[in-house]
Amino acid sequence: DGYLSAAEAKTDGERDARLSAHLRQVRDHVRALGAKEYWKQFPVSPQFVVMFLPLEPLLAAALEEDRTLLDQAASLNVIPATPLTLLALLKTVALGWRQEQLARNAEEIQTIGRELYERLGTMVGHLEMVGKNIKQAGDSYDRFVGSLEQKVLPGARRFKDLGVDSAETL
Repeated sequence: DGYLSAAEAKTDGERDARLSAHLRQVRDHVRALGAKEYWKQFPVSPQFVVMFLPLEPLLAAALEEDRTLLDQAASLNVIPATPLTLLALLKTVALGWRQEQLARNAEEIQTIGRELYERLGTMVGHLEMVGKNIKQAGDSYDRFVGSLEQKVLPGARRFKDLGVDSAETL
């Protein structure tokens, strides 16, 4: 109201008085928003509230009247935003959310990678045991064949020399 009244003022004195009223209204709104402490209502939230001013000149006029207004607002965790600054703020928040999602994904990838690495370690251990057992089985087979050829077959072949007939030959 103060800003619109200042725009319609007929004299400089009237304009200055209405701009002072505009500054008071903006400052009061900053204080009211800061006092609500919205960020305390949620365990994870930004530590500030955005006060939207629908026209760029609304903020500019208030800052012309009081250059410390932004500092006062910041001390109350209130960020005054015009359409342009709100758009920039929203894009920044969206980027932050994307970065947070990427960080969560990276953590999950790390967890999955660690689990996969551990599982591969277990599988390699099993494969080593299989290889060891195959080698042991091969060694046992070789000993068996050696024993068969050196000890059993020579004795079995003597049956043929003694006249035992068989359809199979050793």
